[in-house]
Amino acid sequence: LIAFTLLVLAGVSGHSLRAFDVYGSLVQQQDRPLAGKARPVRSDEWGVITPMAIAQTLAHPVFPVVNPALGPDGHNMLVVGMTGVPIAHPSALARPATWGFFFLDLRRALAWSWWTPLLIAALAITGLGRLIWPNRPGLGIGAAALILTAPYISAWSYWPAYALAFPAAALALALCIARGSAGRYTAWLGLPLGLCLAGFFFLLYPPWQIALGTLFALLGLALVIQEGRSWRWNASKGLAMVLALGITASLILAWWMDARDAVLALADTVYPGRRTTLTGGGYSLAILLRGFAGLSSMYATDFSGTPGNASEFASFHYLGFPIVVLLIWRFQSWRRDPIVWALIGFVVWCLVYSFIGVPVELARLTTWGRVPSIRADLALGVAYILLCVHLLALGGEHQGPSVAQRAAAVVATLAWAWVVVSAVAVWPEAARGAAGSWRTAATMVLASGAGLYLAWGRPRAHLAFACGLGALTIAAFHPLAVAPRVISTPLAADQKARIAVVGPHFPAMALLAAGLPIVNGIHYVPQAGIWRTLDPQSRFRDTWNRYQHLVFELDPTLAPSDVGIDSRSADQVNVRVHPTGFDWGRVGAARVLAPTAFDSMLMKHTGLVRLPAAVAGWSYWAVLEPSAATGR
Repeated sequence: LIAFTLLVLAGVSGHSLRAFDVYGSLVQQQDRPLAGKARPVRSDEWGVITPMAIAQTLAHPVFPVVNPALGPDGHNMLVVGMTGVPIAHPSALARPATWGFFFLDLRRALAWSWWTPLLIAALAITGLGRLIWPNRPGLGIGAAALILTAPYISAWSYWPAYALAFPAAALALALCIARGSAGRYTAWLGLPLGLCLAGFFFLLYPPWQIALGTLFALLGLALVIQEGRSWRWNASKGLAMVLALGITASLILAWWMDARDAVLALADTVYPGRRTTLTGGGYSLAILLRGFAGLSSMYATDFSGTPGNASEFASFHYLGFPIVVLLIWRFQSWRRDPIVWALIGFVVWCLVYSFIGVPVELARLTTWGRVPSIRADLALGVAYILLCVHLLALGGEHQGPSVAQRAAAVVATLAWAWVVVSAVAVWPEAARGAAGSWRTAATMVLASGAGLYLAWGRPRAHLAFACGLGALTIAAFHPLAVAPRVISTPLAADQKARIAVVGPHFPAMALLAAGLPIVNGIHYVPQAGIWRTLDPQSRFRDTWNRYQHLVFELDPTLAPSDVGIDSRSADQVNVRVHPTGFDWGRVGAARVLAPTAFDSMLMKHTGLVRLPAAVAGWSYWAVLEPSAATGR
C-alpha cells in the first residue's frame, strides 16, 4: 500500500506509450523515462486500451458511455474489457483500475491504472492464503509473490493479476462471511463481495473468466466439503449474501441496459463472438515448459518458429517431478484434503484439455469451448502454485526430509532439469537463448534449487529460489517512466475534423489519445456506417464482422470505384482503396493522414488538398466535398 501510494503520487508507471515514437513526431508525450524501454509487443496495452482511456478524459462531456471520437458511429466504451476505461456509469464502481481517472490528473491516473492490478491481486491472494493457511500466514504472502513474479503475469501487462484478483477476493470474502458471527460487520462484507463478482464479470474476456471461474468454484466447493458443517448461518450472513447478489445484479443490469446493442453485435462477430466450439488440444511439452526460456524470450525480437511473441511465449515455471515427490511424501497428510484433490483435479483437466482435447459437446456444456488451449495457462499456473504452497503448508518448516526423500528429490530435480532442457531445445535459439549463456545457466540453477527444496518440503528455501527466478525473469521487461501529463500533436488545430489514417492503424490511436476524432484504429464492434458504405450488399460480412484493427491501404491495381476487403489475421481488417479514385467522405473522413511515401499518388487525387503539417514523414490532406472536387 505504501509503495502503491508513493508510485501513484510520483506518477511513475510501466505503460509502453513510448512505442508510439516509431511513428515519428506525430504525438509528443512529455513523459520522462526512468529505466527500461517500451515494449511494442504490448500493443493491446499502449495501442488500444490506454489510448481509449486517455480519450475518455478528453471527451466533452468527459467519460462518455459512447465516445464520438472513435469511429464515425462512435464507440460504446462499456464493451472494453480487461482493466477497462473510465466511464461515468454505475459499472465503474466495479472497475478499480479506472478509479484514478475520476479524481487524479492524467499522469497519476495512468500510474493508478498500471499498479492497481498488482495491488489488489497481492491483497486478495495474501488474504485468501491467510484464511486457508491460518497457522502459516507467511505462505499467503509467498503464494502472492510466486504468482505475481510469474512471467505470464508480467508479459500481459499485469492484466492476468487483475483477472485473478476478483475471484480470489470474492472467495476470501465469502469465506469470511461463512465463518463469521452474527453482527453488522459480517453483513457489510456483502458490499465488497458484490463489487468483486461484478468486477470479474466486467473483465469481459471469457477465456480467462471461464478458466479462473472453474478453478475458484472448485476451491469453494472443496472448502464447503472441508468445513461447511461447522458454519452456522444467521440473518447477518444471509443479509451479506443478499447484499452481494443484489449489488452484482444491479451493476450488471445497469451495464446491460446501456451496452445491450453493442454486446449483441459483438456476440455476433466471427471473432471473438462466435468462438464457442473450441475443443482444446494442440499442446506439446515444449509449449507447456516454454516459460523456462522466459529470461531470454521476454527480451527477444525474433519469434519465427514459436507460438507467437514475447507475451504469448511467457508462461509459468512448472516443476513436475519435484512436486510429484512431495505429493508422494505427504500423501498421508493430504489424502483426505479436498483442497488438494480439487487442485489436482483442475490441473489434470487443464492438461487433458490442452494436450488431448475434449468432445465438442463437453466443451460447449462446460463453456470451455471459448478457451483456447494457450489461454488456459493462467488458471493452470495459479492452480499449480496454490497446490505447491498448500502441500508445503501441510508440513512444518523445520520438519527435515529423510535420507530417502533427499535422494528422491535430487534424482527428481535432475531428471526434470533434463526434461526442461530437452523440451525447450526445440525452440529457435533466438527465442530460448544460447545453451551456454548466463541466462540459461541462471534459469537452470534457480529452477533446480526451487525444485529441490519443493521436493524436500522446505517452504522458505523454495519460495526464495522460485521467486528469485521469477523476479529475475521479469525485472527489465516493462519500462518505468513518469507518465505524461498530456499527449499532444501538431495536428491539434483540427480538433473537429475526423481523420482517416493510411497505413498502420496505431497512429490513429495515437491521435485519439491526443484528442482528435478518427475513422479507423481499433473497433471492438464493427462500425455499421463504414461497412454499409463499403460493402452495401454484405458480400464480405464474414471478413469484416469481427473485433478489428482497421487498416486503410492504397492499391493502384483496383478500379477507381472498387474497394478490396480482406482479413490477414483474426483481429485485423484491411480495406484497399484506389489512391486517386476513392471518396474518403464515404467513410466519414474530413482529413486523411498518410506517409509521405504515398505523396506522388495522392497528389493526383482530385478530392484531396494537401495541408501544411509539421509532422516529419507524414502528409496531411483535406477531403473536399464532391462538388468542390469537381470544380477543382
